[in-house]
Amino acid sequence: MAIEAGLVLFFVFVVLLVLGMPIAISIAFSSMMTLLLVIPFDVSAFSSAQKMVGSINSFSLIAIPFFVLSGIIMNNGGIAKKLVDFAMLFVGRVPGALAHTNVLGNALFGSISSSAIAASTAIGGVLIPQQVEEGYDRKFATAVNIASAPTGMVIPPSTAFIMYSLVAGGASISALFMGGYLVGALWALGIMLVAFIVAKKNKYPVVEKGQMAHAGKIIKEAIPSLLLIVINIGGPGFIEIDGQKEEMKKQDGYYIGKETRHVVFSSQDAENPAKFYISSVPAHHKYPNVKISIDQVKPMETGEGLTLNERKIYQYIHPNVCESCQLQMGYTILEPGSAWNTMPCHTHERRMEAYVYFDYANEDTRVFHMMGKPDETKHLVVDNEQAIISPSWSIHSGVGKSNYSFIWAMCGENITYTDMDMVQMDQLK
Repeated sequence: MAIEAGLVLFFVFVVLLVLGMPIAISIAFSSMMTLLLVIPFDVSAFSSAQKMVGSINSFSLIAIPFFVLSGIIMNNGGIAKKLVDFAMLFVGRVPGALAHTNVLGNALFGSISSSAIAASTAIGGVLIPQQVEEGYDRKFATAVNIASAPTGMVIPPSTAFIMYSLVAGGASISALFMGGYLVGALWALGIMLVAFIVAKKNKYPVVEKGQMAHAGKIIKEAIPSLLLIVINIGGPGFIEIDGQKEEMKKQDGYYIGKETRHVVFSSQDAENPAKFYISSVPAHHKYPNVKISIDQVKPMETGEGLTLNERKIYQYIHPNVCESCQLQMGYTILEPGSAWNTMPCHTHERRMEAYVYFDYANEDTRVFHMMGKPDETKHLVVDNEQAIISPSWSIHSGVGKSNYSFIWAMCGENITYTDMDMVQMDQLK
């Protein structure tokens, strides 16, 4: 029976291909014929439906249609032209400038949309006609576009890496992403090196200097609007926002909203410099700039001395204090005699979190920061004024030799402080 099933699968598939049927339909139809040969219809129908639903019932796969959607939106929204102008700033004076711009444009666009087809269509559609008009060989321009378009598929975020992780049975997506940056950069540089040699040989032109005169406008249009959150963890200083100067004492914070043009930081005393810790995320809405002092924030007291985690949590960027797009930020101070933070620990399914540890009680203090999946925990030894980035699937907790302070910042889909998934102690490994 196994031999018969294999022969049916092979011959039906080949016959359908010869008849001109699409490959996907040929695979599906030949598989159905083989199933009906070895399994009753009612069982095969149920098994097929169950397999189909189970194979796409994956949270990670949700990223793929959203990547495709983002590519369509950006292609129709004109971002391709802005990325081309932005890339031109870096390679405009290099022989074969338009070819190098094509490579960088494909890398930038592809990394955002995770689609080589979208990148080659959007960037190539703008640059290939322009290269031909400037005297470039059409075959050369096409080859550069085709060779560089797939770079975006290995520069994170990448649907290829997500699919590989799922097929490989849970390979770390974050590790794949980190490896992709180097591979994508080397790929792009290799193509640019060949393009430079060909351009030099054929004396392809560079971009006129006038293009560089509008650098500020080009950068402004190409880079998304951001919001900044600043907290001073050092000596007294100043922050100047669009010409308005404010004094910043230690523990003062500042919410700097979208469309702010100029931000300048300075110290009041060079011997005791200000230390500004900054968190930044893309902003979809403009909220007013707000200065926040620790006196304005009512602390949330939690933990107890018996469990070594008595602490005060100051919620700086919180709906009760300051409006924000998608960032929360606060300041936690451990009481003397306490050493643990965020224990029992938790994860955030819909946002990531970053910590910066500081104000150690003495020079010998270190914090052992716990991170990783609850059943695969790891730790990092953290010195004073060092930061930790924690993805959504990771716990984030720590214990120090003595008390300390830390700033936490969360970015994601919502700004509900209590949106967290608690991890019980017996789940930790």
